[in-house]
Amino acid sequence: MRKITNLISTLSIAGILAGSFATASPVMAASALNSTQKLGNWVVTDLVKSSSVEAFKVDRQLVAWTERNGDTRTLNAFDGVNVRRLATLPVSDWNEKDGDNDFVDPIMGNFDVADGLVVWTQNDGHDREIYSWNGDSVARLSDNSYDDRHPITSAGSVAWTSQPGQHYNLVVSKNGVVSKIDTYHVMNYAFSGKNLFWMKFTAGDTTDKVYRYDGSGAIAIGIGDDRPIRNYFIVDGKGSAAWEYSTNRWNDGRRIMYNSYNGEAARSIIGRLTPPYATTLEDVDGGEIVMNSYDYYYQKLESRVSLIRSNGTGETVIASKSALAKARYMDGGLVIRHAEPENGTALLKGGSQDFVSYDSIMYNMFEADGPTLAGAMSYGGLMIFNDNKITKVPTTAKVSDLKVVNGDVAWIETAANGLKTLRVAFRGVLVRTSNGPAFMGGHLVKSNAKSTVYFAAEDGKRYFFPSEKQFRTWFQDFSSVRIVSTSALSAMPLGGSALYKPGSRLVKSATSPRVYVIGEDGKLHWITSMSFIENAFGLNWVSKLDLMNDSLFVDYGIGLPVVTVNDYRLALTK
Repeated sequence: MRKITNLISTLSIAGILAGSFATASPVMAASALNSTQKLGNWVVTDLVKSSSVEAFKVDRQLVAWTERNGDTRTLNAFDGVNVRRLATLPVSDWNEKDGDNDFVDPIMGNFDVADGLVVWTQNDGHDREIYSWNGDSVARLSDNSYDDRHPITSAGSVAWTSQPGQHYNLVVSKNGVVSKIDTYHVMNYAFSGKNLFWMKFTAGDTTDKVYRYDGSGAIAIGIGDDRPIRNYFIVDGKGSAAWEYSTNRWNDGRRIMYNSYNGEAARSIIGRLTPPYATTLEDVDGGEIVMNSYDYYYQKLESRVSLIRSNGTGETVIASKSALAKARYMDGGLVIRHAEPENGTALLKGGSQDFVSYDSIMYNMFEADGPTLAGAMSYGGLMIFNDNKITKVPTTAKVSDLKVVNGDVAWIETAANGLKTLRVAFRGVLVRTSNGPAFMGGHLVKSNAKSTVYFAAEDGKRYFFPSEKQFRTWFQDFSSVRIVSTSALSAMPLGGSALYKPGSRLVKSATSPRVYVIGEDGKLHWITSMSFIENAFGLNWVSKLDLMNDSLFVDYGIGLPVVTVNDYRLALTK
């Protein structure tokens, strides 16, 4: 196989330079906008404005997208600091000619983004191989004489299918070790955390079987069917998955929703005697699902659809409407849906009349994942809901595609003339700069020689976390940390310290009884009343109190004291 060098060129947000593989023809550089907007603790960046934008994926302060210019396609990435061109390749590299488009989108199915890693398919001049980029360098994951395609990634693992002969192999790469974990008629595979789920039909079987691989071994956990449904497995990203099984496949019969909680043996959650496609699985959260089901018994009178949530021990009808009701889970098991799914209406939490906001959201143009919900407002603009706060992002064109993954938001705005603007909103981290506290976009990074984790910010500097407690006010874990060379880390000058997330913890000095809350302005606000602390943080407020070294107080500065509820609200809004 041909060795490919100089695969990647780093570009500033001000403009993308032309770059290409040795196997590809040079192409015109994609345009980039030097436009970054701070809205509260969100950093909104316009990445590219071009009618050539095709598809995009986002996860953990990383977005990748493709652009097509004639017979050439480029794959690009933005990590909160820089835009990089990862690959330039002929469009034919990702064209499918063997009919498997029923299961894998030819564009979206040839690149993926998760946990700080971008993976993609590219022809090396002989056949298609799998490549990855970890934020520092490009690695070639496969090297053989046959096609490798449709890579997906999660938690540092990469899975793809290869076709050395008549049958498909399912392959997983982890820490540089490539393993074949299954073969024959493999299809419909998806990661959920460390667990890989897939479906396979083997000669002699009477039905398709669902398997799970957790890094140590593969086991059969249930049954599935071969209807050509894209994204057949619905996953929660934490290890669990759900899918639908049709007993008679294409004829009227029983639809059964199956769930594998954290990769365990599948269990039947709910079943319906309905015609094909009369049920739709919307989302999964651990051992619970939310789904739509047409009311078969009333179809002769009127069309009614029930939005149902179930954990296998009982069913709860969230709503009964005349149209499908899209629903998504957020952290805490919240189910987000339209108030009236027939039209663009405000979003509700679950079956109650608890409105997220009173803004009308375009029909089905909302997504939620982790702590974040985003929806395109009917009269223009994008509403982002996070930490019980609403941030509104102005838009100049209609939102035509929207994704929310692990709290990050990315979307495309399409003008009437077909011009597309790809935009991304990352949650900023409050850091101490020479000009005082400021929210910065960026990503987590560490060297391959030391364990210290830094926040690599948009100003080109790195900021350290004084304690793990402070780190965890911003990030749940270390899964999105990108490992780079010592020289690459050293090239980022040390800018200062990352501060506590505003409103996340109470802090005090060991030498003073005063208890403070950190405001959106990056300052410490003294809460003057003990009863107010108990009302705002609960009777167990001491568990949310951290002792902070006196030397760190200077990083914040002292703001106005909190005496009333209004003072508290003002402190937590910039």
